[in-house]
Amino acid sequence: MAAFRKFEVVDKVVESDIITSFYLIPRDGQVLWDVMPGQYLTLRLPGPDGPVLKTYSVSSAPSEACHYRITVKREAGMNGAPDGFGSCWLHDRVEVGDRLDIAAPRGSFVLDETSERPVLLLSGGVGLTPMVSMLHRLAETEREVYFLHACENGRVHALRDEVLGCVNDRVQARFAYRNPSDKDRREKHHDVEGVIDKTFLRQHVPIGDYEAYICGPTGFMAAVYQTLQELGVAENRIPMSSLARRPR
Repeated sequence: MAAFRKFEVVDKVVESDIITSFYLIPRDGQVLWDVMPGQYLTLRLPGPDGPVLKTYSVSSAPSEACHYRITVKREAGMNGAPDGFGSCWLHDRVEVGDRLDIAAPRGSFVLDETSERPVLLLSGGVGLTPMVSMLHRLAETEREVYFLHACENGRVHALRDEVLGCVNDRVQARFAYRNPSDKDRREKHHDVEGVIDKTFLRQHVPIGDYEAYICGPTGFMAAVYQTLQELGVAENRIPMSSLARRPR
């Protein structure tokens, strides 16, 4: 069984209408575990029938030495389904100063740092969390990067300014909103109204020998995966996260 350590919530930041970040520092005086860009933390939460394990991607930079950050969507139940236990417990009950049991970063959906190929980071909704961690690491390299994110509109778009802060002559960011608001259109918060599809990719990404990382809802990942293959990206260069299939 994984070894857990006590961490304290030192900040709780609302990132959008449905997404909140939690900043976590160890209480045992020890250093943070090393984390690879894309990995997740396991939290042990108090459930009604005993401890419940939930996993959330590290969204902070892998080089961050003082804290971890997890960025969590509040998964409200729909059509009679119950609320997501872990995400709602964090949003509704956890405050600054509270302590959580956390196990070391895990997960095989990680950035290949040995490669020099250009990178596509494609995310839908809260699937951007591991991509932001990857983006921070890639921004320190000489690799060409396209950060491509799809969501409903600006009210639910998290970490937008942080992503734009990584943009430079090698790193580009493009956003697709399915139902943008009048404010989104007026303030040009997005690059296209719609979804990430073949037209979007052809318009915003030059032809290249890319490695493409995908994270988001299952339907989003399947559609983007198929589109990338149709555009000639090799199957072995399209890692997909299993995050969307893990309970929240």
